Amino acid sequence: MPIYISKQKHNPEAPARVINADNRSQALRFIAEDTLVITTANANEVASLMSGGAKLEDATAPQRQLDLGEE
Repeated sequence: MPIYISKQKHNPEAPARVINADNRSQALRFIAEDTLVITTANANEVASLMSGGAKLEDATAPQRQLDLGEE
């Protein structure tokens, strides 16, 4: 089983993590689920965040290439 290294893109000083996973996608999902919380927004939350400057990002837009590093 390969071992992957996870580094934060926008915080190079953060410690790297060493992940044992079957593939890059599994490693990325593991890190995301460990560090992020995704919830369904209600209208008031959306209005509040967008009035504070948040922009709507479209995950359904043409797929972009993920930078998963070298294999």
